[in-house]
Amino acid sequence: MTPRRIVGYGCSLTAGTELGDHIVLGKSIEETDALKRSMPLYDWYSFERKHNLEAEGRQRSWVAHLAQLYSASYDNRAQSGASLDQCLLRMKNSLHAEHEQVIVGLTYIQRALKFDQSLEIIAKHQDLETACWNWYRALDQMCDMSCWFVDISDCNASIAYHWCKNE
Repeated sequence: MTPRRIVGYGCSLTAGTELGDHIVLGKSIEETDALKRSMPLYDWYSFERKHNLEAEGRQRSWVAHLAQLYSASYDNRAQSGASLDQCLLRMKNSLHAEHEQVIVGLTYIQRALKFDQSLEIIAKHQDLETACWNWYRALDQMCDMSCWFVDISDCNASIAYHWCKNE
């Protein structure tokens, strides 16, 4: 069945983080990278929100290109720093229609879903044995939800790099 809508979950590689920053800012990639390095991280996050850099990245993400390939609409729900557990939680808290195909960009295995005292989600790293078990458990539940998966382990050889060239 060809999906009419693709719903993507994952981390920054799925979200398209940084793919369009230089376009929005009207700078070269080198100038944009220098600007990022000149700011403390939280200042950059504020700058990123102020200039709505996320939207351009999502339009250049592999999720957007996959949707275009299938002539489908898309909703890219990926978040920078997301763990596979976080993707699973967000998927379970969402309603997906029959015509939607959920696709998950597999995230870094040692990321873990944790909550701070205010119940805000925070990303933490965990030991490898625990990480493998949690990763397997999340994948197993996602398989029951008929998800597709994409593994982007080498950025230079990945579909994200192929489709989202910074030209």
